[in-house]
Amino acid sequence: MDMNKALLFLLLSSAHFCFGQSNIDTTSIYYAFHGEIKHNEYIATLESPELNVLYRGYANVVTPAVQNNHGLPANVYCSGCAIIRQKDSYIVKVGRADSAIIALTLRDNDSTIPVLRKTYRVVNLPDPDLYWGNSRSGRTSNAQSGTLTAKYSEDGIALNADFSVVSWTINHNDETFTGRGDDLSIASSFLKELKGTTIIINAIVKGPDGIDRPLSGVWIID
Repeated sequence: MDMNKALLFLLLSSAHFCFGQSNIDTTSIYYAFHGEIKHNEYIATLESPELNVLYRGYANVVTPAVQNNHGLPANVYCSGCAIIRQKDSYIVKVGRADSAIIALTLRDNDSTIPVLRKTYRVVNLPDPDLYWGNSRSGRTSNAQSGTLTAKYSEDGIALNADFSVVSWTINHNDETFTGRGDDLSIASSFLKELKGTTIIINAIVKGPDGIDRPLSGVWIID
């Protein structure tokens, strides 16, 4: 098998994974990634809130746009990722690869016109912040707050990712408390006695990408 045939085979395999169907237009896929792009003939973009980054285990949103498409329908193809169309945008999900390519084409009768190809870096989701009740790490918290959560702060990373607390540990002087999940109630009586004290909570947090993240948070108990 020569290099071109091998590459075509990989693209078709990737496309089958992306679209989940057997009646794939293989010619369109080939030209999407190998056809000549005639610069300045079409003004096209692939807009993404995350710019040139795709996050593993996350529903990345990519929106294609062609200003001067003369009514020709646009199609989007992906290599190294899975893609699902949702109205005017696409949900793109990636695995372990370090990069992915998204190609934007126009369809003119039986011809495929490649207009844009964009390479994205693939990275893990950034670590979230720990919250004790409604208080983010680094602030004061009420000892009666019985829940530990992990999320992105409103003034930080604009990603809609859900994280869950797997386990937590509180060490203070000679006392140690551990628990599963987000419930801190087992340590509530102990924490109420530490008003004005700085406390550290260590936790293991799981994200939508399946990665267990060790996180630490610090609070002053008011």
